Amino acid sequence: MSLAWADDKTINVRVETRNEMDRTLDEGVAALRQLSIATQGPGILVTRRSPSEFTIELHDSIPHGTTCEKQVWVGVPWKADSTPTSSATR
Repeated sequence: MSLAWADDKTINVRVETRNEMDRTLDEGVAALRQLSIATQGPGILVTRRSPSEFTIELHDSIPHGTTCEKQVWVGVPWKADSTPTSSATR
């Protein structure tokens, strides 16, 4: 699991399990929510790039106080054991 700031308004997330995904995305959204509130900045966009990779960012097209989700990959869903599949398309 990793949560890394790419710049001052973007966080990259990589996870290995569903539990990690939920916990790590919650942490990233909470961090950006605090920044958005403090600066009256834009809302938050969470983009799923693969079964295990996400970007969380303050995005100018999202209104302040709003969190939106987007998926930009087509792949195999999570297995029953909650681990990402390795054959998903990136």
